[in-house]
Amino acid sequence: MKKLLFLILFLTAGGCGGTDATLSSADYELPFHVLQPESLSEEWAAKETIYDENLVILTYEHKEKGTIELIQDQQIQGLNKEELRLYMNEGAWPVSAKIDGNSQTLMIDDYVGEWSAFPEADQHLQYTFVRQFDLYAEPQQGMPYYQVIGRDVSSSDIINFVESLEMING
Repeated sequence: MKKLLFLILFLTAGGCGGTDATLSSADYELPFHVLQPESLSEEWAAKETIYDENLVILTYEHKEKGTIELIQDQQIQGLNKEELRLYMNEGAWPVSAKIDGNSQTLMIDDYVGEWSAFPEADQHLQYTFVRQFDLYAEPQQGMPYYQVIGRDVSSSDIINFVESLEMING
């Protein structure tokens, strides 16, 4: 029955782009909310979409800059949920707060996580995060983790990208 529903979903999504069909399929099959950017400037274009078992990777390329990669997986490591809850309970820290150092906890829109900057030639920035709501009402299927990796882009590019993220079937 599940295969039949998937086939119907795939056939009805035939008019959509490959990325949309892949994301709809992933959102239907995965035990967590799949995110995608809702409104990116015209300079950004989807370059690659990968959906493999419990992993979704979206890669976007800028016409003049670098790339941003969105990874969605329940197996991403490195976040301490208790520390994030404590951070949230201490008060909402605006994203406009100065981003300094190589690593810090940061809230962006509906998300909270760890911001990291790596001193590499390709200006590697990374934001590993969860939905704030999930910190307090953890899904039965487990906590979904998300990660945005930017190469040769600014911190404001990453922040704008994260702010544009919405659930597929929100």
